[in-house]
Amino acid sequence: MDDRPAAATAASDRLARGPAGDRLADYARMLRRAGAIADDAGERAFATVPRHRFLTRFRHQRWHEMPCDGPVPEEILDAVYGDNPLAFKIDEDSGQLVSATTRPSLLARILGALELSPGMRVLEIGAGIGYNAALIQAVTGAEVVSLDVQPDVIADAEEALRRCGVDGVVTVVGDGYDGHPARGPYDRILASCGIRGVPPAWVEQLAPGGFVLAPFAHGGAHPLVRFRLERGRLRATGVGPWTDFMLAGGALYQPFLGAHPARFAAGPFPEPTLSRQAVAPMTGEDYGDLWFFLAARSTRVTQAHVGGIDPADGTAALLAEDAASAAVVQSCGAVHATGPDAAALADDLADLCAAWSACGRPAIGDWSAPMTRRPLPDGPLLVPDGWSVPAQRGGRRAAS
Repeated sequence: MDDRPAAATAASDRLARGPAGDRLADYARMLRRAGAIADDAGERAFATVPRHRFLTRFRHQRWHEMPCDGPVPEEILDAVYGDNPLAFKIDEDSGQLVSATTRPSLLARILGALELSPGMRVLEIGAGIGYNAALIQAVTGAEVVSLDVQPDVIADAEEALRRCGVDGVVTVVGDGYDGHPARGPYDRILASCGIRGVPPAWVEQLAPGGFVLAPFAHGGAHPLVRFRLERGRLRATGVGPWTDFMLAGGALYQPFLGAHPARFAAGPFPEPTLSRQAVAPMTGEDYGDLWFFLAARSTRVTQAHVGGIDPADGTAALLAEDAASAAVVQSCGAVHATGPDAAALADDLADLCAAWSACGRPAIGDWSAPMTRRPLPDGPLLVPDGWSVPAQRGGRRAAS
């Protein structure tokens, strides 16, 4: 017996038709084997919502145009149904990336972290290409409200949803800071862009037992964090993985006293004047855990480039107070420092790495923080008031 919601079943069966049906099934199995998809509902969603039909043009190694009619070239299907983020919007004046799809394995983990059930109503902040909203709707069978401040983004998402026959997504042009109270309350609110704080309007629009899930600014990147009311106060809990989303604009990304420096706001810095091993080499997941720890312990942690070292190996940096010096720790465990305060910064960063090991290498999911309301020029935000790890959760990983 099929236990999917009736609306989701009909939509999914309709979406699955077409020449890419086998690709979709293989794609979903690939994500589940990799551990990104954790349940049958998620696998069904990825196996039935055709990612390629949400795109008309994208860049992966080069620009690709999606054919309006006829078969889709294998090269395009290879790119779309690999684990690839795909750029689809570039600023014509600057040539800078404006919008890109989320890597499918990360999107699958986000879908799982939403803990969706049939009938749940979801508000998505940041519409993208409409694909994520379609996946959510395939799981819940209920209305999904997808909101974006850019009218052209909403127009493109609307067209993609129509093209794919998705009926249960309502698209809205509006400022994400305000949410969308007209169709609330919501069981889940998902931000699909990096934010620096939670606006009070989102909390007010949550249904009882609901929560916000967002890529949250921390140390110059955006690990996934869940926000839930506990005894009348919003509390943040780390979820992971470590991510680096496009940034929200306006009031959702206001700076405030005590916030970490924006990513790459300082530098690039000259080549290191000293390098030394500070911690044992790490996996990517462990490196994200270390980075979260560093940012929880110091407001001077962000992302920075130092000349002569490969940023692909990590860009977690500790800056001097005047931002004239920087020390970077990479996944190989080495610390590289440069600038007038290089030696002192290298010592400080090595000490923080040692403290992470001594604490039992706490993971992102071990951290939580009460949220406090900050009055800010563009509107108040709820921001963390001191991250901590409960004693009973520390030390669950072996020290290096």
